[in-house]
Amino acid sequence: MLIKGALKRAAIEQFPKLQTLIDVYSYRNHQPYYWEFAIDTHNPLPYIVQAAPIEQKAEDINVHEGVIVFQGKDTVNTGTRTGKGIIVIEGETTLSEKLLKELQEINKTCRNFLLVGPDVMLSSIFLDKHQINLSHFGNAAGIVEIRYNTGAVQHSNNMGGSHFAELCQRKDILYLGVETPESTTLIGEKTEEIDLRTYFYDAEYKITNTSNGGQVEIMKPSCSREFQRNEMYDWACELSSRSHELFNEFFANFDNPIYLKKHSIQNIFIEILTQMMKKSKNYSMAEFDPFGIVKQTPLEMIPTLLGNILILQNNLELLPSYRTHLQEKDELKEYGIEEKYPFADYLNRVKELLLEQYQ
Repeated sequence: MLIKGALKRAAIEQFPKLQTLIDVYSYRNHQPYYWEFAIDTHNPLPYIVQAAPIEQKAEDINVHEGVIVFQGKDTVNTGTRTGKGIIVIEGETTLSEKLLKELQEINKTCRNFLLVGPDVMLSSIFLDKHQINLSHFGNAAGIVEIRYNTGAVQHSNNMGGSHFAELCQRKDILYLGVETPESTTLIGEKTEEIDLRTYFYDAEYKITNTSNGGQVEIMKPSCSREFQRNEMYDWACELSSRSHELFNEFFANFDNPIYLKKHSIQNIFIEILTQMMKKSKNYSMAEFDPFGIVKQTPLEMIPTLLGNILILQNNLELLPSYRTHLQEKDELKEYGIEEKYPFADYLNRVKELLLEQYQ
């Protein structure tokens, strides 16, 4: 039966509420769900009447498509999850306050990552203020806990799974406890260093849990980044700080032509850092691309961007880090060491790629 006229218009007006349901589902869930919902024309929000996860049949762990990097018998929740991004806390590393803050930030911006760490990572034995909880892995697809020589958890007795189940009641996060440490070299090259002995790998993976055990396969190994996220964040912070200082100097000396020139440079600092960070997807470690500024700049805007980069290169002495670099460079020259300025290398690389794209 086709609806027409006023009834059709009234139905179309409810579509934004249906979109709200879709958006909430997409943000919150990483597995199939059964939902019953109702929409009332007099209420600005839809109603969820019933909701329950649909159990996924786990694949056979004896069949694999990628390179197996972790295997174990200690599992919680069954099914298969795939994703991009693996965080590895190596050995019996102390969970520092800095590391926990970094994990919280990653958890806010990344979805379907895999967290790998030592047996004390989730254990109730590890009772101090530096303990991992859902705020650090709530958006992860899986947790892999490796037993080292601490004796804290024996995964052969499913003890790891027990304390994970106490900590996390969710069914969409797969837990795998591994009795013997594996080599992380199979994951690929370290993409980013997060903290001491903690690394991010941008590898694509699949984790499979069954009632008989689980495994993690690497579908596409990770690669190192020519320029890292933390480096670019530091450069952006310096450009931002220095541009504000230049603006204040200009405001106090606006009738001086020297400061007028600095004011124009200040605007370029802001423009470059905005383009650099916005287009690199700085908010997500998994999707970060240091050359997003090249790939996302329209062809007609490339000459303007190249001109701004050239002005920035000619005024690097306005940056404190560059002045420090020049001082250290002269000192190291005495020992035959050639010191480079990474931000200058980055700008040169961006120019090369822009010219390739424009020609």
